[in-house]
Amino acid sequence: MGEAMLETIAFIQNEIERCNLLAEQASNQSEQDFWLRSVVRWQAILRIKSAKGRPLAKPSDLSGELPSTLASGGDQELPALGIGAI
Repeated sequence: MGEAMLETIAFIQNEIERCNLLAEQASNQSEQDFWLRSVVRWQAILRIKSAKGRPLAKPSDLSGELPSTLASGGDQELPALGIGAI
């Protein structure tokens, strides 16, 4: 794995930690859910980056990672990440 890839992975791991911390500090359930969904998305990106050169699970396997409490959240936008409805 090249140095740039290791830096990318370190960045993603830092984002996961940061989002987890922000979820812990959230002032309400909606805010906490937002940060936890962000964690799930960063974890999916990390799996994809870490699997470079190896077969990756079906894309549907990645979508099954949402905890059940978040999966029922409906179509909520995540504008800060530039991501559409989940």
